[in-house]
Amino acid sequence: MTCAAARGFSVGTVTPSDYATAPQSCHSPAAIPESSRAARCRRGGAPASCQGSSTGGLAVAIFHCNISVASRAVGASAVAGAAYISRSAIEFEREGTMFDFTKAHRHERLVADLGIALPDNAPKRFGERGALWNEVERVEKKADAQLCRRIEWALPDELPDDEKIRLARKHVAQRAAAGHVVDACIHCNVDGTNWHVHELEPLRPVGENGFLAKSENVYVCRKLGEKDDRKASAKEFAFLKAEGWEKVYRYRIGGETRWLTPTEAAARVRGKLGQSADPEDVSELTRKSRQGRNPKQETRYLTDWNEPTKAEEWRSEIAALINDALEENGFDGRVDHRSYERQGIERVPQVHEGSRVRAMENRAKAEAEAAG
Repeated sequence: MTCAAARGFSVGTVTPSDYATAPQSCHSPAAIPESSRAARCRRGGAPASCQGSSTGGLAVAIFHCNISVASRAVGASAVAGAAYISRSAIEFEREGTMFDFTKAHRHERLVADLGIALPDNAPKRFGERGALWNEVERVEKKADAQLCRRIEWALPDELPDDEKIRLARKHVAQRAAAGHVVDACIHCNVDGTNWHVHELEPLRPVGENGFLAKSENVYVCRKLGEKDDRKASAKEFAFLKAEGWEKVYRYRIGGETRWLTPTEAAARVRGKLGQSADPEDVSELTRKSRQGRNPKQETRYLTDWNEPTKAEEWRSEIAALINDALEENGFDGRVDHRSYERQGIERVPQVHEGSRVRAMENRAKAEAEAAG
């Protein structure tokens, strides 16, 4: 296994308890001095770019956070993603290839490698990038498997550089404390602007011996006299069965198909045949009425990370951390993770063009100026 870090920084591994104070490794020649824009954003006079619709007397700053999932179905690789954000070279063991991003990038450069933050119960070997992301590629076996979650969010221009790094570390520590394994780095444009955080997180929960299952199949169980059904794994059902709980099967009785327990199905058959019917006839007809051998099953996810509301929750957490940092450093600007429409602001949202589009525009402008 090979993980060659780019010259000038090292990969670190820490736990949530000490992550916020762990030393970072910077990949910039020198700290970028605090801009005059940041100085003007302090209390007493925010520039137009830092102002927005007034909310409680505070200016609304710009918020950017993108959450997505890397999928093998579209050619993504967790190993490649980790090598890219860390500007390092990592061997992809499954294919025997090397992803090398140590050379300078045209549009972005690495500012700080924040390393890998692990939950307290995670194996220490996951602190090495090659080991972590090759293990992710190994356990996700499907050809169209989802591999990892990508969280990219912007750091406020108003903050000094050391406060930006501190803010990023605080969020990573928060994620690790919630059970996520987090690989994080800070990038900026080649001119030192647009500081933003790249975070990669495996989608599976982690235990002492490695990654756990994302989900498990559970049986739908029912008991006479109980109002609600229960969901139980195979191990859990062994205990419930002793208490009178039964699995639910599909039965077709009297032209009607329903999910019933064997006891409920037998009662319905007896009702059709009459209470004086032979028990053996009831048992035989009940058996023949069952549609298939498999009981009703559902999928139970072991975490709530895939719930539709989670992205909104995570974005709001980042916004809260940014606002706390702005307040601690004496800035009036605030961010809001909600859309303008939800905030009640009548403004047309900006269209994100990206660095490549901006580069094309700059080249076209330069060519036009050269042509006179």
